[in-house]
Amino acid sequence: MSEIIETLRNDHRNLAALLRLFEQQILVFEDGGHPDYELLADIVDYCLNYPDLRHHPMEDAVLERLVDLDPDAAARVGDLNAQHEALRDLTRRLLAAIHQILNEAEVDRVAVVMLAQDF
Repeated sequence: MSEIIETLRNDHRNLAALLRLFEQQILVFEDGGHPDYELLADIVDYCLNYPDLRHHPMEDAVLERLVDLDPDAAARVGDLNAQHEALRDLTRRLLAAIHQILNEAEVDRVAVVMLAQDF
């Protein structure tokens, strides 16, 4: 189990680094500039796909074990599946907005920034 925990910690560190890069690019966008939209799309795509394929199943395994060992502690985690679903929905909407920009569609800059801030 400790190997899974270390993998999850590494994932969180890596995702945090990607999100810092994402935030820098969104600040450029928010200021009316032109960030690296391909980079933004790649980061959001990664955040949409990698967690569901690798990260969330490991978290689910840890939570399942926690429920067996300490149901009270597991209850404090909350509904992990609902949290993951809400994040997936937000990530899909953000990725769609970035793809609209890449396809040169008109977008509401403020709405995209708000999505990005929620993300």
